[in-house]
Amino acid sequence: MSVTTDAWVLYAGKDPKNPQPATLEREPFTFDNITDQEVLVESLYGC
Repeated sequence: MSVTTDAWVLYAGKDPKNPQPATLEREPFTFDNITDQEVLVESLYGC
C-alpha cells in the first residue's frame, strides 16, 4: 500500500550558466507505506 499527499516541490534552474529563480510547484507525491520504524506527521499550521 502507498500514501499519496500534496507536496510543495522546489525545482532548481536547469542551466547553471544562465541562472534563473527556482520554481515552486504543488504536485502529488506518493511514497510506500510507513514501517514500524517511521512516523507520519502533519504540521499544526503552515502557509
